[in-house]
Amino acid sequence: MSADANKQLVEGFLRAFGDGNMDAVEEALAPDFVNHDAPEFPGVGGDRAGVVAAIRYLKAAFPDARADLVSVVAEGDKVGVHDQLVGTQEAEFLGVAPTGRQVRVDFIHVFRVVDGRIVERWGVSNSETLLRQLGVGRAVSEDRPAAEFLGMGIELSTDTFTAEEKARTLAWYREYHDHGDLDLAPFARFMIEHDATGFKRQRRHVIALGEPIEDASLPLAAALLMFIHTYIVLGMGKGALYEIVTVRDLSVTRAQALETIALAALHGGPRGINALAEVADDYLREWADQGDTGSGVEWPEGWAPDVGRFRSGIDLGSDELLPGEAELIRDWYRRTFGEVPAHLEYLARNAPRALKTQRARFETAIQGALPAQLIPLLTLHLSAVRLWPKPLRRAVQTARALGVRRGEVVTALLWAAVYGADVVMETAFDAAGDVLEAWEDQGVARMPPSTSHAAPLT
Repeated sequence: MSADANKQLVEGFLRAFGDGNMDAVEEALAPDFVNHDAPEFPGVGGDRAGVVAAIRYLKAAFPDARADLVSVVAEGDKVGVHDQLVGTQEAEFLGVAPTGRQVRVDFIHVFRVVDGRIVERWGVSNSETLLRQLGVGRAVSEDRPAAEFLGMGIELSTDTFTAEEKARTLAWYREYHDHGDLDLAPFARFMIEHDATGFKRQRRHVIALGEPIEDASLPLAAALLMFIHTYIVLGMGKGALYEIVTVRDLSVTRAQALETIALAALHGGPRGINALAEVADDYLREWADQGDTGSGVEWPEGWAPDVGRFRSGIDLGSDELLPGEAELIRDWYRRTFGEVPAHLEYLARNAPRALKTQRARFETAIQGALPAQLIPLLTLHLSAVRLWPKPLRRAVQTARALGVRRGEVVTALLWAAVYGADVVMETAFDAAGDVLEAWEDQGVARMPPSTSHAAPLT
């Protein structure tokens, strides 16, 4: 048979798998077929019967399972296939109860064809990735640190890509940063083709951002939540979803993602939320239906939710600026910034309802899902990317008031400098360098939780 005929045979075999046509599956396989890399499913061996058993087992758990072909190459008696297993889990699979989640997992196969039958298969079983998409395991853990995760399993000491590295890198982006057919990371393909050196140098830089500064570091999830916030404000809906997909795999909860979105709405308004809604509404609804399955992010020591730190004590059930409430807001700013912003006095005199409702929007956006210490870093990251000196300074002051360590603040600035490099860092140190240089909390215990400034919602 010709190489083209062999290719058609293999494509028909994979279509039969998707259709659940077991007669066609068996017909495509030679009686003495050997699967050199059989999946580790219960009762599955490396012969033709093992393939049938594997498909039946997979189809029982994922009734709609199919193989979406990415590329098929035939040469001589060999056919190489890159496909994606797509399916929705509706029954137990490898000990995992039904989740209702859809998986999309890359597989590589090499088939050998003789006389119109498939006689051998080699491949890479990707059960680990499949299980992780079902919520089992974590992208980053003690056994797989962030540097290894971000390294994508490629050689970063060179400035070029092998064909294998290119395929591995693009598969990594599909697995951790993509959703459905949205293609959220086209920049990766572009840079690999047109700026391979820049791509690999950027990856090396990002990995370096995980190293401690003054014995303090940020978890990768914190950095990506900062990017979600910034991307929304900038109107980059796909960029925000790109990171939302990843933080879910890093054990961020849906409530934490939604609180980040709520805070972004304060700065991005309808423009930012419109951009996110166009691409992320279905994904967030799906997340709500499936629930959280991760074990939670390991935040830095002392980081914890504390709604009271952001409550001034005003009555959130009234839009009127009640007697004494302007002073409560002033007191919050004094505790946090060490001074009262000039605009507050004008608004208190001339637009008291606007002052009150604006303050209430901020206070009610914080629901206690995120650690209090992360909240000013969201604003810090945005302000640094946008080169806003005064808001950046205020964010640094707030972070210090909440017991964030200087190394954590500088790490947040370095993550922002992925966009802008020295321009971002110089602007940041011009705006708040004196605050950073005078920092005295290195090694000092975190501030105790606040219990005295929160007012209930009525």
